[in-house]
Amino acid sequence: MQKDKRCIYILECGLKQRINKKSSSYKIEVLDEEIVLPEEIEKEVNENWENFSLKNPDVAKDKGTYFFAGYDEIRKTDYVFMSKFRYVQAFGRTKEFEKYACYVSANHITALSSLCLVLTTDNKLVFGVKENMNGNVSGFSGYLDKQFVEERQVALYKYLSHSILEELSVGIEDVKAIYRTGQTYSPNISHSDNQLNNKVYNNTFLILLELTSKEVEEKFESNFQFSRLLFIENNEEALIKWTCENQSNISIHCIGAIYNYLIYCDATPYASDMIKSLHCSIIVQQNVKQGVDTVRNIIKRLGIFNWGLIGGARIKEYSVAPFMWNALFDYLKFPINYFIISEDEPQPVMDKLNKMILDNKLVGANIAMPWKHLIFDRCNSVEIKISDFGVINTIILDNGILKGYNTDGEGLVKAVTKKIKLEDASVLILGAGGGSMTLPFYLLKSGVKKIFIYDINEDNLDNLLDKYDQLIGNHLISKVTYNQLEKILKNIDLLVNATPCGMVGHENELVFSKKLIRELAKSACVAEMVYNPYETQLLQLVSNKNQICRGINMLVEQAALSFHKGFGVELTYKEKQVMKEAAKAALGER
Repeated sequence: MQKDKRCIYILECGLKQRINKKSSSYKIEVLDEEIVLPEEIEKEVNENWENFSLKNPDVAKDKGTYFFAGYDEIRKTDYVFMSKFRYVQAFGRTKEFEKYACYVSANHITALSSLCLVLTTDNKLVFGVKENMNGNVSGFSGYLDKQFVEERQVALYKYLSHSILEELSVGIEDVKAIYRTGQTYSPNISHSDNQLNNKVYNNTFLILLELTSKEVEEKFESNFQFSRLLFIENNEEALIKWTCENQSNISIHCIGAIYNYLIYCDATPYASDMIKSLHCSIIVQQNVKQGVDTVRNIIKRLGIFNWGLIGGARIKEYSVAPFMWNALFDYLKFPINYFIISEDEPQPVMDKLNKMILDNKLVGANIAMPWKHLIFDRCNSVEIKISDFGVINTIILDNGILKGYNTDGEGLVKAVTKKIKLEDASVLILGAGGGSMTLPFYLLKSGVKKIFIYDINEDNLDNLLDKYDQLIGNHLISKVTYNQLEKILKNIDLLVNATPCGMVGHENELVFSKKLIRELAKSACVAEMVYNPYETQLLQLVSNKNQICRGINMLVEQAALSFHKGFGVELTYKEKQVMKEAAKAALGER
């Protein structure tokens, strides 16, 4: 069966939070906020709602809907605000509004809802068949409105009990206990009939009833939401078998709730097996919510987005960054002006950068050589873990404060770990310049047991080793001479080229001889930090016997990390592929 396009993020799982009648550890607090859109978009929203109402007079009710506004991890509190349902209908369910994705992020047009699994006393899980979703199967959610808000907090027990009362026709007295099992997020869902149901946060709950499945069925009356009920035996194997066999007819929100339920039942291996058997995507990534405030503040603050690249005068000739960043922004529908500052003298670089900072028109930029040191000194603050190295590759303007980051080392590690396991590995790094400054830090963080570094420039090498000696002690990091390379190459797991050798203008250069390269262990992976050309001479020489990790993989991973620093949102696999394909096309590779 072809993999479907649906995707659900697991933001929280493994929870067993009891929802009590009076108070609970998890809370939803209501804020006084509103959705603010440009006048022409607001007009489109209203016209879309009028058309929908005319076609669906029985169901078109512009009730208030609660939209996600932020969260406090320490207080275990989600913050919401109420606005009209018509925003959900437009931005979440109407394809023509996908072009306004940036405004959705900016104004938190993402509903916070719930999805409840119900368990009977005879150990049956209850599901409903939704006629308003073409017979899809789901759990139970109900409708959250003002009657369940008390002193600015949602009375969760009251709300959830009322939900099943309304949808299952059972009473509050029939509820034995309620547990919160986690939270999911659906970014973009397209059903088989091409209907959208996008951008929803769902708290997942388990409701234990004091009723048997037969008693539930006897009480049930068909309603707008559900025409009939299904009862599934509550054991892991039966539940997974039913879910996988019927997945195309089960809502993605419900599949997310089933995953969280399996984790709640301490059945993690079963949950993992279910993920492998599904054709949709379940992504266990618990920090998706972190970026919403950042995106929102940036979009509201700037009339124009500026994101770009700062490098030497020739950077336009060889960099593929503009192609992949513009492809990403087009795909995300972010209104970004991509700029390039290409200068060989420091003063024009600083003049242009300072003007954008002064005008408050900068989101951020990637920094290439030779300006990684210069702009490091211009930053008001630098990420603590790279502050001792004096080089950055990313800047972000945050409320007038220029912040510096270096994603090179982490980006390479992310790319390499998709090829090999780094735990207990031995690594040889070629080059001790700016590109490799933070690489040992992230390699050691990933469990590498030994790092060797070679560079023909002894000053660079000693400088790098001195910094790590001060930070962590260098007993895990050793410099090597050319004469030691043959022995080391035979016993390493990973070779990283962090020199300019092989890049455009230096295509025929190698760090050491071809004869020495043949000494490399067959089990070793060879990773390039050079991305142009697509396949360097080094990779060509080893590709027949060794695993390789092209520089373009590192380029995309470090760019994704930069995007997260600037916009606060982690890119999905698909979004990274958009960048990678654009970069490959720019390099003439497919």
